[in-house]
Amino acid sequence: MLLNDEEKKLFDYVDGLIPENGTLYYDLRDPKQYAFATMMTKKAFDTDRYPGKLRELELLKADQEENGVMEIEDNDGLTNGFTIPGVGLDPATQNVASNGLGTMAGGFANMSLLLFVKDNATGGIITHGSNAEMTGTVLSVQTPPASGSNSLDVTSHMHFTGTPLHGDKIASGMTKQSAYSAVSDPNIIDPMPQGTVNPYVPNAINIGLGRQWTDQGPGTRLDYAWNEPNKDHPIGKIPFVGNVVFDAPIQPLVPNDNFLLQIYVADQTSGGMIKLDATNLTTVYNNFSIDHNNPNQLNWDLSPHSTNDDGNPITFGNVTWSTDMSALFYCQIIVTLNDTNHNFGSATVMSIGVDDTDDDPLDGVLGIEPIAFIWHCLGEGSLVTMANGSTEPIENLLAGDMVQTNIQGDTAEVLWTTKGRHIGEVYQIIAENDTTIVASHNHLFITTDGPIAAEDLAVGKVLITTHGDVPIVAIEHIPNYDGMMYNLAVEEYQSTNVGTFIANGMEVGDINAQRVHRKALTRNKAWVKQQVPEYLHQDVDAYFEDNNM
Repeated sequence: MLLNDEEKKLFDYVDGLIPENGTLYYDLRDPKQYAFATMMTKKAFDTDRYPGKLRELELLKADQEENGVMEIEDNDGLTNGFTIPGVGLDPATQNVASNGLGTMAGGFANMSLLLFVKDNATGGIITHGSNAEMTGTVLSVQTPPASGSNSLDVTSHMHFTGTPLHGDKIASGMTKQSAYSAVSDPNIIDPMPQGTVNPYVPNAINIGLGRQWTDQGPGTRLDYAWNEPNKDHPIGKIPFVGNVVFDAPIQPLVPNDNFLLQIYVADQTSGGMIKLDATNLTTVYNNFSIDHNNPNQLNWDLSPHSTNDDGNPITFGNVTWSTDMSALFYCQIIVTLNDTNHNFGSATVMSIGVDDTDDDPLDGVLGIEPIAFIWHCLGEGSLVTMANGSTEPIENLLAGDMVQTNIQGDTAEVLWTTKGRHIGEVYQIIAENDTTIVASHNHLFITTDGPIAAEDLAVGKVLITTHGDVPIVAIEHIPNYDGMMYNLAVEEYQSTNVGTFIANGMEVGDINAQRVHRKALTRNKAWVKQQVPEYLHQDVDAYFEDNNM
């Protein structure tokens, strides 16, 4: 990607507005920022085929002229996030490369990312990459290695534009990240798969929230679990134990001065990012230390618990964790080295997306698997119809039991079950025949219009039940439910089928159903067009054609 002299001047102007290693949300009332955003969009995408990308900028400009520059959206502690997790040397070629990430709380209708690396000495752009997606939650972008360029005197920039899935507050701006001296990859002990046999979610680190470590049934399928009986909602806890060796001694650690940590998780299930709050970050800082025997080595110990020890994991207490959530974990560590120039040393531990097989994208960066947070869905006492037609309370079911999966009488084996205490929001669904059930917000119910999450049901929707097609007569929102909740799986996690079973006579989704259903919907062009503004419909057609969908 080449810039002429006028474009370089425009770039330098906007670059000067971005906080160091920070993010600028464009003020498109400024003609130069508007010209720059338009220029970058045209360089990254075929705007004749995707005219909605320029239309988004026009609409954002009009909104800012009326209301000013948008603030980052917040949704139950989750925020929009646009970040560059890594910029450094590609291990295979030893040339400069970078990666970026964008997410919006609640998901996005449309997202576009352009990532490029600038040589600080020449001002030239030495490598770039772009990516775009419709109706997603988290979008990543990478650059190829810059041919013949191995100097770390570079800065990575990411231009972004995103439209929320439900709402009209378009976000557009640019973020940047400097490169630091690469070190050996970190060594991680936790979080890592613990050798669990047949885990709930394959290719992920399985963490159970709201359940006792010693009460998971035989043959646990969790790598870690925390009992949280007194919390108002499940709290995300991630163990973090490891070390990294730098190429020079480390200066004595002074947090927020010569020693910096950036820790966050991105929600792959529903969208949004949460950074560790200041209180819990202070606790994390206190558990880092320089090795007594090796002044070049940094150690950290935020350990998981065992049956006799609560441990000391990283605790994200400022966010509500949704049922069956897949998260990407990220921690960047920056220290000052006691060498001649007092250089910075950097190391990063980050989750790699489920569909990405690259476990080491850059030197000094260790890729780990995504984290699957698992808890519960249906209220205690929900009666599940067994294969022989009898019913059993859901809390009595075990893996290996046979249940009916639909009103036609098909059956399947229960592959696993989950349970935990739930204190917080639930919905009580009441059908015309006085059948009721309590469910968490995103548990799927099978209706004559297809699967619908509990929070999206409405009075009059028709449920498929053992009593026939029955309309909903009432929905009670219970904000402070306090009781045990359970779920079960009748389809494997990687299945493309929406798993179902019968509970209180209603056909409902299993623990994997929402994920499978959501993935199927994003491949349905008609559904996608219903989710996005009309000005993006031509973009949807081009997107489906370009991706052979």
